[in-house]
Amino acid sequence: MILQFQKIKKIGCYDDFVFDSKQLKPFGKANILYGSNGSGKTTVSNLLFLLSRHCKEKTALLNELLDTASELEILTDSGKITNKNIAEKNLDIYVFNSKFIADHVYNGTVANIDSFSKDIKLTSPEIEKLDNIIDRLNKRIEKLNKWVSQIENKLDGIFKFYNDEFQKKVSGSRLVNVKPSISNKQLGDITILKKELENLYKEYSKKSKETNTVEKFASLIDRVNSILNFDIDTDELIKRLKTKISTEAKGKVGNRISSFQKAIEDKNVTSIGDLNDWFKEGGRLLHISKDIDKHCPLCDTDLSINIDSIVDEYSNYFNDVLINLLDFIDLANLSFEPFIAKGQINKNERIILDLIDTCKNEFNFDIEPFTFLPERNNLLSDAIKEISELLKQKKQNPNTEILIQREHIQILKDYGNSLTEFKSAALTRIQEELAIIQGKSIDSIIKEIKAKIGLISAVELNLESNNIFKSISKRNSDIARICEKLVKQISELVVGQQVKKTDEIAKLNAESKYINIYLKHFGITNFEVDRDKVKTLNNLVITYKSGKRKTSLNHSLSEGEKTALAFAYFISKLRVEKIEGSPNGFENSIIIIDDPISSLDDNRLFQTANLIDSFLFYNKIKLTEHGVEEISHHPSQLFILSHNLTFVKYLHNALKTNEHLADNIQEYFLTQQSPRIRKLPSGLKNFTNTYIVKLKEIVDFKEKKIEYEIVKNYLPNYIRIVLETFLSFKLALVNDSHDRLPGLSHLIKGVVREFDLIDDVVIGGIDKDGAIKRLNHLKKIADHESHGSIYRAEEFAFISEQELKEFAKNTIQVIEYIDGLHFRKIRSHV
Repeated sequence: MILQFQKIKKIGCYDDFVFDSKQLKPFGKANILYGSNGSGKTTVSNLLFLLSRHCKEKTALLNELLDTASELEILTDSGKITNKNIAEKNLDIYVFNSKFIADHVYNGTVANIDSFSKDIKLTSPEIEKLDNIIDRLNKRIEKLNKWVSQIENKLDGIFKFYNDEFQKKVSGSRLVNVKPSISNKQLGDITILKKELENLYKEYSKKSKETNTVEKFASLIDRVNSILNFDIDTDELIKRLKTKISTEAKGKVGNRISSFQKAIEDKNVTSIGDLNDWFKEGGRLLHISKDIDKHCPLCDTDLSINIDSIVDEYSNYFNDVLINLLDFIDLANLSFEPFIAKGQINKNERIILDLIDTCKNEFNFDIEPFTFLPERNNLLSDAIKEISELLKQKKQNPNTEILIQREHIQILKDYGNSLTEFKSAALTRIQEELAIIQGKSIDSIIKEIKAKIGLISAVELNLESNNIFKSISKRNSDIARICEKLVKQISELVVGQQVKKTDEIAKLNAESKYINIYLKHFGITNFEVDRDKVKTLNNLVITYKSGKRKTSLNHSLSEGEKTALAFAYFISKLRVEKIEGSPNGFENSIIIIDDPISSLDDNRLFQTANLIDSFLFYNKIKLTEHGVEEISHHPSQLFILSHNLTFVKYLHNALKTNEHLADNIQEYFLTQQSPRIRKLPSGLKNFTNTYIVKLKEIVDFKEKKIEYEIVKNYLPNYIRIVLETFLSFKLALVNDSHDRLPGLSHLIKGVVREFDLIDDVVIGGIDKDGAIKRLNHLKKIADHESHGSIYRAEEFAFISEQELKEFAKNTIQVIEYIDGLHFRKIRSHV
């Protein structure tokens, strides 16, 4: 239930509305919102439409109404709705407004009667016959499915036991696609099968331990491979450091490198990097510049004259021998770097000791020990650092002969050889142990277990002790197979009957049938509509009493008739989808009606108000074995928005006498000033209709100046209005306990009480008792169902001509009698 609009900001014409609890009451069961054009009625109806599951273009409507500056808060009995979550709501809300008319009936150009959305429950003798056949077939299917369900439950119970056992004994696997079909007939010795399953579980248990071991062995191999060794040839290292690369003929580049190197050392600059790399790359850039524009790539100096000699100097200095040396030094430093910066010597030692311990204590086998003694680690570390420093010197001075201490080379060789021997021996030993434990695949054992469980389940289902029918020899699988076959055959018969029923329903053309019924309630009888079932667009056909047919609304119907046609479709849609298409009627539904009376005359305003009240808040009578039962399925809420104050009065008068609403009716006033939503002013509450014109119509009909066919639809309303106005004036009543003009029933009771206080007198041929009798007869005019029960539209009937004449005659007589009393009293005081 929608409680209130808490906030509407920057949406439509609402700049900044905030609910004021001191001025406004929360929404009730029925809510009437009066407002002139431009007061925000359409904005309200569209915001409520956004909550509906029947809103087909919700995103487009949301983008049209709200932008980044918009704020919305709607309080409901199930929580708060905001602009952030409004698109997620899917309430059962039906909205009649201009968008509904455009989407379902007429968009200003195309007249198109949309189809109802649910399978309607109209009937005919042929449909009833088909329904009976379908019902009998469905009951057979239901019984067959019940037997199938019993067998499935049996199988589920059997399979659950084996599934639970499987989950306990087998890890990392599930019994997917294992459960057999109930129609799968399997016979066998259940005792032997269960024993075979037990043996498979034992085999799996043994194998699963082996599998875990294999995974651990793979981890051991990864750890062996993580031991880092030197990637360097010590003999080549000695040779490279010892060989001098002559640079005598390349003095310019060498001198520049030396001078820059000295300057860097003097200034203690550490961020430059290796100068040989800088100059080597610079020479390559000069070589490229020679082919482009013969300019220095750094300063753009024109080197056209001497670039050839410069490039030659660089090429001679950085020849292949030198470049190979520098590349070798870079690779050697890269190999030594983890041992210098990351403590790889100690890391290798920890891995080796852990491997030896794990293999011995966890897997019960030995691997060859690491032969390099730990006490030599410091010597090894010093040797690596010393050699790394010598490599740096050689890179800076390639023409220098550098010698390495023999003991440094030897300890490097010893460590590298020890690592190589240990890794090779460890991998060989681990692979030997792994080969011993590997054998049959664990996956194949699990596959056998699953197959055995499926077989056992099928065999156990077909044991005689599990048969759902004890009195027949058929096994459960036989019964299931027969049931499934019969269900398929009967279902095909049902489909065939449903097709026939659909054809019969189509013949009824429900959309146009109901529209024509409800058009009569608006006093429209000069034409009927039909729906061309072959066409999806422009499918509306209008047939006048003269027989003339038209397919366009533009020039064939008045604006009032177009409105009545659209609203008749809306009511028809509600009837089919909620009353006949749902067991709960309007229950839990919210109905929004935005100006259903545009361009309608005064009489049709009354008929529309009467139809809304009696159609939505009806009582449905149902005969049961316990007697008559009254079933009420009313909307959880009704919202009416209108600019027509006469219609609002008619509607309120109709709703307030409805016992299903009691005092749960709220009224609001929409304005073009802030705040946009207000309490209805008392002046608007007490608005009434014209009096003399309606009295003249009653007199003219009584005197046979107007024909019954012309006035039968609205004269009862005129009689009620005239009597309400006349009696209110005579009794000097301007309001009742609800701060509102009293209704006819209340007024008649007041007049009768006044009659008890006066002497009897004959005026116009009737006495006091005659006047009371006529007044009580006229009470029927206040009954909004005096035309018949609206929700049973087929039974619609106008007040008969004879009774309407009696109503008119009694009305004039009562007025004359009371007026006579009034004038007599005046004369008595003269």
